[in-house]
Amino acid sequence: MKVALVASSYLPHPGALERHVDKIAHGLLRVGAEVELLTQHYERGLPAVSEFDGIVVRRYIARVGSARVAVAPGLWNYLRRTATSFDLVHVHGGNISLGLAAARARPQRLVYTPHTPISRLLRSPYGRAARAIVERAVYTVCTNQAEAQSLRRALPWAAGRVQVVPHGVDVAALRAATPFASESTVVLSVGRLERHRRVDRAVAAVAGLAPRFSLVVIGRG
Repeated sequence: MKVALVASSYLPHPGALERHVDKIAHGLLRVGAEVELLTQHYERGLPAVSEFDGIVVRRYIARVGSARVAVAPGLWNYLRRTATSFDLVHVHGGNISLGLAAARARPQRLVYTPHTPISRLLRSPYGRAARAIVERAVYTVCTNQAEAQSLRRALPWAAGRVQVVPHGVDVAALRAATPFASESTVVLSVGRLERHRRVDRAVAAVAGLAPRFSLVVIGRG
């Protein structure tokens, strides 16, 4: 089987989406699939085409707008020419334009994992385009039941093509971690320390709780 994974960003850029797509790519390799990873980025110094651990990575630059909302012309042209040569094209991320480009390329099978809240995905001005992607996809994958139920309610005609695949965790790393004792009731925040993650809201909220609560923040940044 030949599979294309399409994402707005990929390693070495840090992030949950990038790691998620990388794990899927290596999992596909282990079961004998041929994998190409198509991504767009701004980072200079990385080759346009490379092979990493058996995965062919093709990088394109979105020269106009943001890589999170625009589509790199080279990526669109490559999809348009080659989409039907893949048994499966799997689009990851909340970049509606990128998902729509993959849908318009008319691959044999399209799978869509938005990695974004369904309420935001279907909100104007992108709601119509998001519906078009879901309509074209053989499956739309949500990472939890709540998001899947929201999508089924919003688009009942697609309910039978909505699947739930939760995010994986590194079980070995969790088991190897050293626990620490705490007499407090711990509130845990996990994620990269970036402004849009709004860790400041957790800090402000815990500051207003009883003294027995403490906040633990895990994340780089």
